[in-house]
Amino acid sequence: MESNKKFCHLSSNESKELAYQLSLVPYLMERLKKFEQQAAGILSDNLELSQEILFSMDTILTVHAWMDSLEMRKKIEEAVLRVLPQVQSLRCWLASYLDFVHEMQAILHRTDEKIFTFMTVIGALGKSST
Repeated sequence: MESNKKFCHLSSNESKELAYQLSLVPYLMERLKKFEQQAAGILSDNLELSQEILFSMDTILTVHAWMDSLEMRKKIEEAVLRVLPQVQSLRCWLASYLDFVHEMQAILHRTDEKIFTFMTVIGALGKSST
């Protein structure tokens, strides 16, 4: 009971901050949903892209008979030189965002744990849900 009294006696600044943070929840939810939809769309639209690149480059680079033709070698070289910078750039870009994804996963996991703890403390979750 004593701990409930602590929550009732918020200072004016604490009360304002709490009200402000609560007012942000709909905005944050909208942004999270938008992020999830955009990420899912990008990933599903481009899911096969890496396999297509790998297959294409494997085919181009492993058929040795094509190397007998000077003209074909020139075309292969042009294709490889065209693809290489983009592949390297995208690989670096993905690596930089991998850290962001891991950080976001960790934050969402901690948030989930805090919500579960809070809901358990206030009795909103059944005693059997652990």
